[in-house]
Amino acid sequence: MVSKAELRQIVRAHRSTLSDTRRAARDRARAEVVVAALRHQLSSGQFEGGQLTVAGYAAVVPEPDLGPLFERLTPLIGWLLPALRPRPGRAAGQPDWAVWDGRSKLVSTWRGIPEPTAPPLGAAGLAAADVILLPGLAGTRGGARLGSGGSWYDWALAQARPQARRWLLLNSEEVVAELPTDQWDEPVDALVTEMGLIACPDRLGDVLLS
Repeated sequence: MVSKAELRQIVRAHRSTLSDTRRAARDRARAEVVVAALRHQLSSGQFEGGQLTVAGYAAVVPEPDLGPLFERLTPLIGWLLPALRPRPGRAAGQPDWAVWDGRSKLVSTWRGIPEPTAPPLGAAGLAAADVILLPGLAGTRGGARLGSGGSWYDWALAQARPQARRWLLLNSEEVVAELPTDQWDEPVDALVTEMGLIACPDRLGDVLLS
């Protein structure tokens, strides 16, 4: 099997060939898929309580961009975004989250990644999320995810509630038959591409479209 490092290189090289127009079209299509899936679950009563909270991310090219999704869902939901800047007693890049209203300007901090200016909530802030939208480079129908190599989300997801949905955003050609995995790799519940949502039957995903 091809190594993780080789797969990352392959996917990044392919993403770099996509035109801005094609990338934007896929981002809009993925947004439609997410909105439809969330509406289905809300109408079927799969989420209870107050406002739906979604943990997203501010994309850095060529990651799948959530911009069209922010436009569609704000202010219908509450957002959490990674907070990566260094703070007293906490090094830069450690798992942390901050509330975002979907409109306020984001600031570029650690490694140029945009984040909210709101006070960080700590790593446990992710426990407020009903749905977690994850970036990645590839995924399988069984729920395996290939990340960027820093294990940030593998650490962060330890704080998520067991019932929180984990949806991995990809391009359709990045859905693969198998991936090399390590014991610390956290699985996902569904893959979201511009073509639709693929539930991962080994996880909670088998109820996403019921």
